[in-house]
Amino acid sequence: VMVQSADDDPKTHPYWYAQVLGIFHAEVLRLDNGQVKGIQHIEFLWVRWMGAEPHYWWGRKIGRLPKIGFIVENDAFGFLDPALVICTCHLIPDFVTGWTLELLNT
Repeated sequence: VMVQSADDDPKTHPYWYAQVLGIFHAEVLRLDNGQVKGIQHIEFLWVRWMGAEPHYWWGRKIGRLPKIGFIVENDAFGFLDPALVICTCHLIPDFVTGWTLELLNT
């Protein structure tokens, strides 16, 4: 999925990408000073974040789409409000560059 980037720098990529790992619905208690104020239904996505490949030149002038991949930070997984999703997208795999075992160290 694609979401609008929260980065303010105009030089950064305008979108963030994520692979949806799960779609969840939950009933949660709303608390105010320890008192239950009601039950609220929430929906959220469990995602693995992806980012634009650094040092990869792309754009309309050179005729190349952005190249994205899994990020290596400790917070590569997270939760996302479905209302923030701009659209789903199909990513074309780049088999030519090979594969790695470095992204999910155990």
